[in-house]
Amino acid sequence: MTFNLSKVQFILSFTLTIFFTACVSTPKEEKPVWLPLTNKAFPNSLYLSARNAVGMKSSSEAITQASNALGGYIKTTIASELSREMIAEEKNVNGETSFSTEEILKENIRTAVNVDLVALQFTDPFYNAKNKSWYVCAFIEKANAYKQLKPELENQKAEFLEIYNKAQNKPDCFTKIRLLNECKKQGVKFRAALKYAELFSPELIAQNFASEKKKLTEIDAKIAELMIKNSIFVSVQNDTDDFIKSAIISALTSSGYTVTTVKSKNSSILNVAVSYNEKTQDDGIGNNIYIMTPSVIVSLLETKQTVFSFATQGTQALSYNQQTLKNKSAQELASSIKEKFVKEFDAFLKGE
Repeated sequence: MTFNLSKVQFILSFTLTIFFTACVSTPKEEKPVWLPLTNKAFPNSLYLSARNAVGMKSSSEAITQASNALGGYIKTTIASELSREMIAEEKNVNGETSFSTEEILKENIRTAVNVDLVALQFTDPFYNAKNKSWYVCAFIEKANAYKQLKPELENQKAEFLEIYNKAQNKPDCFTKIRLLNECKKQGVKFRAALKYAELFSPELIAQNFASEKKKLTEIDAKIAELMIKNSIFVSVQNDTDDFIKSAIISALTSSGYTVTTVKSKNSSILNVAVSYNEKTQDDGIGNNIYIMTPSVIVSLLETKQTVFSFATQGTQALSYNQQTLKNKSAQELASSIKEKFVKEFDAFLKGE
């Protein structure tokens, strides 16, 4: 048997060409460094990073999911840390905190945490042919993010200090408390913004905002101290058997306010004016029927100015016995005061 050498060479050359062409057109799939652990490509000391945990059908969906994963992690971290700190502060002031108070506080914090992802970047999308899914890693360079956040932090710092310093300069107790509560509300957003920036540079936050952070954590204690040290002198006109005065004092003391029986220059004055709006009519046989529609107006005075007022009115009632009717009317007003007065007073001080 004889072989045609040139023919064999041709066949071999043709076969090798096809083989190498096939290798080039179907390159080996290389998994990126950040999959499955993103910190291998983006170390925690320099970056915050996250990827879509579940493969997506398109690269755009993978980008969205990676962004949501990183944003969700940041928001949860901030809200959890702030809740822990602020509940601890509340307990330090009040001794304990109810479950409902903690839930309200947590909800306020969740509302205050606004994560607008700054300096956000993405890797090139990776397609996993085995499960026919797309993956992307979202990452933030910490140094760049802090640089972008700092101007807004400075703005919030200025807003906070404006209210805080205004409160500190007020001589009147409840005017000061009201401003401190306003400061506290604005301060929740400021604290959330500081926590966000702390994820990128805790050292620079400590360096640039240490004084403000301390003030923010002391607001509850300052309010509690003002409520204890500054007393309220209750003055009631036209009361009946001290029904109204007792109701006012009971409502105030049970809510943590200090009430004094001795008027002093350091006392705030709570003036309570009771009116029975009394009239009479003849019953047709020569007897008087007494008719009363009771009302009360409460005014809190500081530096001889009214800073808070409250009013409530009872229902019209009638009786042949004047004193019995007065007692009944006063008791009705007292009940209304216990139910409504402190709620409105607390809401006023909290700026609600």
